[in-house]
Amino acid sequence: MRVYRLISLNILLSAGLFLISCVHAAGAATEVRIARVAAPPRLEDFEDMAPRGNSAQLAKVTDFIQQQPSDGKAATQRTDVYLGYDGANLYLVWVCWDKEPQAIRGHLTRREAVTPPDDDYVELTLDTFHDQRHGFLFDVNPRGVQSDALWTEDSGADYSYDTVWDSRAKVTDKGYIVWLSIPFRSIRFHPANEQVWGVTLMRYIARNDEYDYWPRVSSRISGRLNQEALITGVADVSPSRNMQFNPYGYLSGLRTLDDRDPIQPRFDNRNLQGKLGLDSKFVFHDSLVLDTTINPDFAQIESDQPQNTVNQRFEVFFPEKRPFFLENSNFFSDTNIGVYQTSRILFTRRIIEPSFGARLTGKQGPWNVGFFVADDRSPGLFVPDYSPLSGTRAYFAVGRVSHDIGDQSSVGAVYVDREYNGNFNRVGGLDASFRLGKNWTSWFRSLVSSTYATSDVVSAVNTSSGAGNTIAPPAIGYTFGQDHEAVLNGIGRRFSYELMFQDITPNFHTDAGFVPRTDIRHAAQYFHFYWRPEGKHLVFQGPELNTHDIWDHNGIGLQHIYSGDWVFYFRHNSLRAIRFIPALASSLLVVQAAVLAREFGGRRFALLLTAITIVIAPQYLSNGSLLGTNCLEPNLWMGCAYFAILAIKRNNPRYWLWFGVVAGLGLQEKYSIAVFGFGIVVGLLLTPQRRIFLNPWIWMGGLAAFLIFLPNLLWNIHYHWPFVELMHNIRAEGRDVILPLPQYFFQQTLLVHPFAAPIWLAGLFGLLFSARLKPYRFLGWCYLTCFTMFFVLHGKNYYLAPVYPMLLAAGAVVIESFIEGRESSVEQNSRPRHGWLKPVIVILLLASGAHLAPVAVPIFSPDKFIAYTKTLPMKLPVMEHSHARAVLPQWYADQFGWEEIVAETAVAWDRIPLSDRKDCGIFAQDYGQAGAIDFLGRRYGLPRSLSGHQTWFLWGPRGYSGNCMIVLDDSRKRLEELWEHVEYVGTSADNPYALEKQIDVFICRNPKFATLAELWPQIKHWR
Repeated sequence: MRVYRLISLNILLSAGLFLISCVHAAGAATEVRIARVAAPPRLEDFEDMAPRGNSAQLAKVTDFIQQQPSDGKAATQRTDVYLGYDGANLYLVWVCWDKEPQAIRGHLTRREAVTPPDDDYVELTLDTFHDQRHGFLFDVNPRGVQSDALWTEDSGADYSYDTVWDSRAKVTDKGYIVWLSIPFRSIRFHPANEQVWGVTLMRYIARNDEYDYWPRVSSRISGRLNQEALITGVADVSPSRNMQFNPYGYLSGLRTLDDRDPIQPRFDNRNLQGKLGLDSKFVFHDSLVLDTTINPDFAQIESDQPQNTVNQRFEVFFPEKRPFFLENSNFFSDTNIGVYQTSRILFTRRIIEPSFGARLTGKQGPWNVGFFVADDRSPGLFVPDYSPLSGTRAYFAVGRVSHDIGDQSSVGAVYVDREYNGNFNRVGGLDASFRLGKNWTSWFRSLVSSTYATSDVVSAVNTSSGAGNTIAPPAIGYTFGQDHEAVLNGIGRRFSYELMFQDITPNFHTDAGFVPRTDIRHAAQYFHFYWRPEGKHLVFQGPELNTHDIWDHNGIGLQHIYSGDWVFYFRHNSLRAIRFIPALASSLLVVQAAVLAREFGGRRFALLLTAITIVIAPQYLSNGSLLGTNCLEPNLWMGCAYFAILAIKRNNPRYWLWFGVVAGLGLQEKYSIAVFGFGIVVGLLLTPQRRIFLNPWIWMGGLAAFLIFLPNLLWNIHYHWPFVELMHNIRAEGRDVILPLPQYFFQQTLLVHPFAAPIWLAGLFGLLFSARLKPYRFLGWCYLTCFTMFFVLHGKNYYLAPVYPMLLAAGAVVIESFIEGRESSVEQNSRPRHGWLKPVIVILLLASGAHLAPVAVPIFSPDKFIAYTKTLPMKLPVMEHSHARAVLPQWYADQFGWEEIVAETAVAWDRIPLSDRKDCGIFAQDYGQAGAIDFLGRRYGLPRSLSGHQTWFLWGPRGYSGNCMIVLDDSRKRLEELWEHVEYVGTSADNPYALEKQIDVFICRNPKFATLAELWPQIKHWR
């Protein structure tokens, strides 16, 4: 009842605001008048970033304004766009200036892959009917790769649309240039002596995640086309050919399993068969289009993307990809707005095997029309030949009419009919979309369905394995159903709100649409509010809330979902963004350690001391500034320790289940947590807590950990234990530095800070011998077990680092007890015997922590850091023999040299002819080089890399044949054993601080091996 009241209130509010929207007059739009050119402009006319020759007569627009991240501010990079036309085409030339041309991103990739944040690109939105409702969208990246879509206001872009147009692009030392030619025959517009079109021009700068518009398109106003500028001056043009005929024919043969009769399956052999077909197009008054097809050819349609259907309860949606059904498909849409998907009244994938079809679409004044008829042979093909339904076909008829009202509002009607063998399904209804001021839009639809189904048809649909997309009617005989839906949507600069309501009765049915669930009342809401500091790194942050409530018509709750989160949005590739997760994890570790100290019985000083020791520990400081597996590892280890402590302290074995959940997540993150888990088991067995193994909850925790880890385990089994192979090869090759016991122990003190060593040692002795910490003695044995295992197995020094927060917490409690002169928590009010030690310890730790901070955090420049290390009383640890040659420690040295390697690789890539690039891969020797190519190579348009190193090997040759390959860091002699022609390109520039530097780059052609796929097993390099 409350939901209905809310909808009723929404309807009354919308009706009132609709009256305002109808008389609302838009402000005067910006206008650009373009000239007719005698000859088409050329890309070469703009090589100096300015027009010359005949291109000088083109109209020019400039002064782009940001929409994101700083709405209303001037664009950070200048953009000039030149426009003109002739009798056949509309021309645009984009001159995109850039102060950092080396930072431009542009991939030579497949069509429709121009998406942020991978590429810079420019975008034209053309509203040829100037109705502020529908438009054509054209995207081009700096490499000339195209993407196009149909734009529908409130619904956004539909990239399944494709049309014919031309584009070229070139990157220069001052930016890049994009040339567009859009044939008038590829778009539709009103017949008029002079056209008036709406237009928006947009440039996306990927590295800044910046959207710049001309004219200004503000995020403070909902919509794009309502903020468009006008193109005038286009006169005496037409979509050209009013009739088009595209005949085709092909021959085919196949052998397939015919399982239409599951009792008697058989092979179906079809010898060479021919098929003829014809597609035609007729244009009336330049704005009405009649498309017809006979035996349409869908042989070249792109296959569907796979979808997971585990525990599938409802039908899975696959988008339409057949051109005949895609063209002008937005004329049949019912203006579905917002983030929630409402029912689809027309889903053309239901028409599986058409033999003919006709579609009339277009616009006449304020009227938008779409009519569609087709047949479908699939019902008679998916049943056995002996079935009475064999050879029968269904017929579809669809009609939709809408009328534009006021400023971006409309009302419409739709009718969909499917007739089959005396059965029918007819759906009709009304819908309306109302613009409610500059930020709010509402949409309503009311449908009724009338269905008649016979038992033979229902049985055939339910039993045929090839029934495809057909959904059985709800009952045999006549049924009637209703579907009522409403959406209220508000969008502003800082907020977004959406309310959706659906009321679909049990017997509502559509044979031609997509309604995966009936008999529901569904209310959903989404809201966010963002604060936008628009700083150098953080763009916005704020809460998001989402609710879903679904009941059936008996009032029984079916699903209730309430979720919320807090969003932080950083500029792409900002170091702050990359380091946000590790910084958050390290901050959380401070809290986790303090909580452990509280559970051990510590008071204020123990909590403070614990937090300080975590903050100054070099290992945790380093984890907080580098995004890697190490940054989350201490959190997961201490999460396990926390639940183990609670299980013992509160005598509640259920906490072992949570221990298992966290341990399972830890195993997915890094396998070393298994050593910690083994240490916990050993510790429990060596203490009176061993009785816990008689309780089923600890075994349930172990089962939870196993189940969470199981996919990872199966992956290891499938790929023949790559982690075990990696560890074996590392030991066999002697990669790591093996330390004697005293030195291994000394490096443990360096990881956590030498001045914090007495604290964690006090914690270890307290856990092993203190009566106060006796219940947690198993943690002391856990540490000794972990230490022993990592030392014996020659683990790196930092492998043990995640365990120390619990020792620091225990040590802080022991030291607090000593200072305050109490051996148990009973002595709460005794006067501290050595209270003066508290400020001394704090000051000493903070001062020494500040002194060692540059070891873990890049505070100094490389040269100053090198000078600083000479003042330290000890040498910094070296974990691998190859690291000894670097002037910086490995965790710093590995942050240098990659730019130089990628730049030299780009030199090689520029030497590859455009015709050869599709089959030219880039092979790197290790995951560092491969990752640099993938991440930094975007600005050079480099493809994704190949490598045989570790798990990179598992991604395989990525479809490359090996005929042309750019190879990094190899010898000419070895490469000449594999390729006929090996060209040395150059050596990456020297970087004195890098570990990987002066890398040779080669171009290899004409392989001596058969295919790269056959060679790939020999490329495996697992160390």
